[in-house]
Amino acid sequence: MASFVVAGLLLLGGGLISHWQEQRGTAVGASAVPSAEPAPASSLRPLPERTQLDGSTQAALLAQLQEADRQWLPRVERLPDGRNRYVYKRRAGEPALSLEQVKALLRNPPSFEREHGAIRQVLATLERSGAVVLLEQPRKPGAAGEWNP
Repeated sequence: MASFVVAGLLLLGGGLISHWQEQRGTAVGASAVPSAEPAPASSLRPLPERTQLDGSTQAALLAQLQEADRQWLPRVERLPDGRNRYVYKRRAGEPALSLEQVKALLRNPPSFEREHGAIRQVLATLERSGAVVLLEQPRKPGAAGEWNP
């Protein structure tokens, strides 16, 4: 059971760290110039820096993760001359997508319901076991999460 909880914390921590990592936008298609416009701003307020997860903060966390997933979806920008520019985010070091790959993502956006369900399940297991889950930056450099029994 303890190894499942630790693995769950690492999964949750890894997802949160990747959510907090720096993001960059890439433009594809009609214009080779990267868009200066950021992704649409979120209407969600960020959780405080050190947040204990309970029912209400868990709902806020999952809403923020859903919003972050939405911001990673490609979008089409109409240029003043009538052409379209396709903009998407990618992590540093990832290869650029072709125009056809971006269009395929627009037609068939990924669903992260399985990942969200796994996070809900891990958090429920931790809550049932009496563990206190805090959202904060790990103290150990490079760690995705920490277990402090």
